[in-house]
Amino acid sequence: MGMHVIMGYDKFPDKVKAKGFQLRELNEVFQESDIISLHIPKGKDEPATIGAKEIAMMKSGVILINTARGGVIDEDALLAGLNSGHVYGAGIDVWVGEPKPRRDLVEHPRVVALPHIGAQTIEGQGRVGDEVAEILKEFFKK
Repeated sequence: MGMHVIMGYDKFPDKVKAKGFQLRELNEVFQESDIISLHIPKGKDEPATIGAKEIAMMKSGVILINTARGGVIDEDALLAGLNSGHVYGAGIDVWVGEPKPRRDLVEHPRVVALPHIGAQTIEGQGRVGDEVAEILKEFFKK
C-alpha cells in the first residue's frame, strides 16, 4: 500500500530492537501521524493513553487502530472524534466492556470491529502451550 513506518514511541527506548523508524515523543507521534496503531499495555488503574486532548492534537482524518488493550483509547473520546469527522476511521478488536463491546462503536460506519481473538492463531496457541509446559516443569522441580 506504499506506507512506511516513519516514527514510533516506546516508554523504554533503550530496549527497542526494531529498526527502520525513528523514536519520537508521544505528542509528536500524535501530531504527525496519518495512521496510529497501538501496541501498548494498560494497567488496571491507568487512564487511557488517548483521550479527547490527544485526539484534538492529531491530524484531521487520522485513522486509529487499537489491538492492544481495551481502555487504551477512551471510547467516548473516540466516538466523538468519529462523529465529528476528526477521526476518519478506527479498527478495534479490544474493548473496555469485553465481552460486550459498545454497540455505538461496533456499529459505527467508520469502525472496523473485530472480536478480541488476536491470540487465536496457530502460532499464538503454540506459544501459550509452550508457556504452560514451562510453568508446569518449574512447578514440579520444587
